[in-house]
Amino acid sequence: MIGRAMTPYLIGGAGIGLMALLGVLWFLWSANGSLRTERDTLKLNLLSCNARVENITEDRKSDATVTDPRTFNVPDGWLMPNTPSPD
Repeated sequence: MIGRAMTPYLIGGAGIGLMALLGVLWFLWSANGSLRTERDTLKLNLLSCNARVENITEDRKSDATVTDPRTFNVPDGWLMPNTPSPD
């Protein structure tokens, strides 16, 4: 007799538990998507930093090849950007 009286409560409790579980799963899925987006952004920033460091390293290597800066030909366009190049 008590078992039949408790059946609606057990079904209701199971339904509430299922809804809570689905809510937690949806929250975790959403948080996972946000973390993936953040990871991808950080990965692109890191690649960008690596490229900049590589450019700086190459620039320093090319600067090291100039023995006398007075004999190095600097085009006018480097000093005054609005000046057309002689090419």
